[in-house]
Amino acid sequence: MGVTTGRRKSKRVSTARSKLHIASLVAMDDRDSDDDSEFPAAIPIPDEDDEVSESGDDDKAECEEDDDNEDDDDEEGAGSQESQGDDSSVVEKRKRACSVDTEDVLEIDSDTEEEVPAPKKTKKNPVTITYTASFLAPLEKGKKAPASRTPMKTDLIYMTNDEPFDTLKAQILVRIAAVYAPDKLNFDDYNVSFTVPRLVKDAIGLDAQSYTHLLKNAQKMDDPAVKILIDPKPDRLPTCNN
Repeated sequence: MGVTTGRRKSKRVSTARSKLHIASLVAMDDRDSDDDSEFPAAIPIPDEDDEVSESGDDDKAECEEDDDNEDDDDEEGAGSQESQGDDSSVVEKRKRACSVDTEDVLEIDSDTEEEVPAPKKTKKNPVTITYTASFLAPLEKGKKAPASRTPMKTDLIYMTNDEPFDTLKAQILVRIAAVYAPDKLNFDDYNVSFTVPRLVKDAIGLDAQSYTHLLKNAQKMDDPAVKILIDPKPDRLPTCNN
């Protein structure tokens, strides 16, 4: 834009000089024809530097306008970037809010206003239960059981509360084999029941379902203890090992 304007102004300077040159020649002819006539006043010739200066001022003004436009564009761009930055910060805050909803909420200390991590759940150590197994002497068929029967033998079994029922059952069978020495070792050939001191007074048959009830009550004690009674069924008399 500035280059085109400079070229046009240069052409105007050349045209003006040509006209001035023609006017000077005409004036010289008139002076020759009439010596008494006054020499025409000198017509000022426009200085090229002045024209260039004027064109430079115009170009400078145009450049300043362009710079102003660029500054406006830069300000608009900066404003759009700031708005984009604000939008991104809003999105980030929303993401954080969503993450708080899906994750565990932390407690805030009212004094320091700092996040307090939630207390970790500590795994409890297994509790050892003392089982006192009492083995009753088998009764002959047709005989009525006496009011009180003294165990023929007792034994202790130590197990933790995290052991399954099958482990306790296996420990009882090992002791049955040692006490009664049956030809066939079968848990169902015996009436096996349990009581928990001060908590379960009436004997309950021991199986996989009642084992959960046993553990629940035994763990309420400072020193968990359970009494187990093993009584051979009359129709399945084992051979006693005295």
